[in-house]
Amino acid sequence: MKLTFRVLFLSFAPFLAMGGPIGLARIGPLVERADLIIVGEAAQGYQSGTNAVVVLNVLRTLKGAPRTSTVSASIAVSEEFSANRELRGMKGLWFLREEGGGGYRLMPVMMGSIPLEHAILPALASLPGSWAGSSSAGPLDRVLRELAASVEAAPAVSPLILELLAQAP
Repeated sequence: MKLTFRVLFLSFAPFLAMGGPIGLARIGPLVERADLIIVGEAAQGYQSGTNAVVVLNVLRTLKGAPRTSTVSASIAVSEEFSANRELRGMKGLWFLREEGGGGYRLMPVMMGSIPLEHAILPALASLPGSWAGSSSAGPLDRVLRELAASVEAAPAVSPLILELLAQAP
């Protein structure tokens, strides 16, 4: 009985914490639709209300080819998580869709009413050699290796990562 309650509670906890229905993106379609997938860290950025803009230092490229070692990306969050704050240092796995003018828009890994921190996935500053894989590996394989390395480095880092890894073909 206690286990059943825990499972039910954990199933609905995201709704309680986020204030509304949320959903996790499917990793395959997310990788396919992204024009650029990087591990990056915000060199600068600011959230003003529901809109945010970051300039990301590209640490690793998993799909696409950035024009420079920095990329700018815009992000929209729900009204519930509106804020005015600095975003410098925000590091993770960014799925980006090209917009006109050379900028990008973040494709969040979770849909619905979520804070900005849940729109990207955690990533390591450098990928251990054991997870590097072949240079001819496809983008999905590269993303899955990044996620697996994050789990290995910090198993409690994110249940979302485990869910995304479970989607692997």
